Parts: sequence; C-alpha cells; structure tokens
Amino acid sequence: MDCSLKPFGVGESFGKGLSALLDNFPILYGIGLIGTGFTQGLGSLLNPFIARSASGDIGSILVMLVALIVNSCVVVLASSLASGFCCRFVASRFLGQKDSRAVLGDTLRRLPALIGASLLSFLVSIGGVLLLIVPGIIFALRLCFVGEVAVLEDLGPVASMRRSRALAKNHWGKIILLYLIVSAIGFAQTGVLALLKLFIPGDLAQTIGRILLGGFTMPLGAAAEVIYYLGIRVETESLDVEQLAASFPAEAAEAAGA
Repeated sequence: MDCSLKPFGVGESFGKGLSALLDNFPILYGIGLIGTGFTQGLGSLLNPFIARSASGDIGSILVMLVALIVNSCVVVLASSLASGFCCRFVASRFLGQKDSRAVLGDTLRRLPALIGASLLSFLVSIGGVLLLIVPGIIFALRLCFVGEVAVLEDLGPVASMRRSRALAKNHWGKIILLYLIVSAIGFAQTGVLALLKLFIPGDLAQTIGRILLGGFTMPLGAAAEVIYYLGIRVETESLDVEQLAASFPAEAAEAAGA
C-alpha cells in the first residue's frame, strides 16, 4: 500500500483498504475473525435461551433478558475493539509503524471513549429514525467518523461526535457512496451465505460462514473508512505525518526526543 498522505476518493479508499488488508492479512483477518466470532458465535449460542421466552413464564423471560444483555455487551465490546484496532493499525501504516502490540495497547487505552462515542451515536441515530427516518439518516452521516476520532484524536464521546459532524460537513455525497459500497459488500456476503445454505444446510454452517466472511469484510470496511477520514483531514486541515504521529504515544515520544 502506498502510504503517502493525500486526499483520497471513495474508490481509492477502498482500493487502499483492500491493499492494506492483503498486505497485513494474518493480523487484520485475525482481528476480524475475533470480532465477528464473538458477535456471531455468541448470538448463536444464546439463541436457544432467547427462544425460551416464547413459553411466557417469568423465569424464561428473565433468562431471555439476561441473554440479551450479555449478548449486547459482548457485541459492543468485541466490535469496538476489532474496528478500533483496524482503524489504528491502518493509520499506523502511514507512519511506517510495525508494532501491532503497540497498536493494540493504544486501542485498549482508547476503548472506553470509543464505546461511549459509538453508543451515543447509535442512540442519537435511533432517536432520529423514530422521528420519521430521515433525521436518523442525517444523524448517522454526521456521526460516521466518531470511531476514527475517538481512536486517533484522543477525544471523549461527546467531543468525538462534534468533531465527526465538523469533518463530515460538505462531504455528504461521498460519505453516502462510501456506505452504499459497504452495504453492497454486505449484500454480497448475504448472497454467498444463501448459496452456501443450498449446499450445506444448517445453522452451524451459516454461523461459520458469517464468521469467516465477516473476518474479511469487517476490516475491509474499517480500513476504507479510516483512509477516507484521513483524506478528509488532509484536504481540510493539511494533515501531515507529524500531526498524525502525535496521536500515537510511541511516535510522539520519539518525535519529542529527536
């Protein structure tokens, strides 16, 4: 992957994201498998407990509620960790940083802010959907970069939301195109799973298929999004390598000592 910072178009962001994924396949596919493995695998394990609520008795309903809470917490934690790691890992490629353990440490340090920003953004978007759908779409577009901001700019949840809104301004068309491509990849994944079901029926095969495919599509989408985010910052703020390095403690310390 060419690691020079410049404004990136949507197509170029996906091209570079794919290149980053293939160049670092064991690491990024591995973190993708972890993220989708927890979200998809745990959901399949808890489905029988959730289904018990159909009996209507209080005990079954309580079991269902506990299962839903556990599943939701694990999904938020696993997906935030996986997407945050992919975001920070791909950004580190522009600095020539190779230490994936340092990237993981930085991601864990920012994980509470990332989870908080993601949850707040989700609630705001859902609130907008309840107000006739269109406001929800607008809110979702404005808050599309909260994850990148929380992970790379060391801001809290509310500040990350405000920052994302500022970055997304005047880029609505390309952001919509970005998410249309992500959605198309999701539909393609669904199609592959439908074909798989014709040859290998059963819920287990579908779960394994979702995990294996999600291990590829999740980091690809995350990589394309962070690359496009970096391109916007280059275009609007003249972001350079030194400024980007300031968001990485090891790189910042090295620069300060130089």
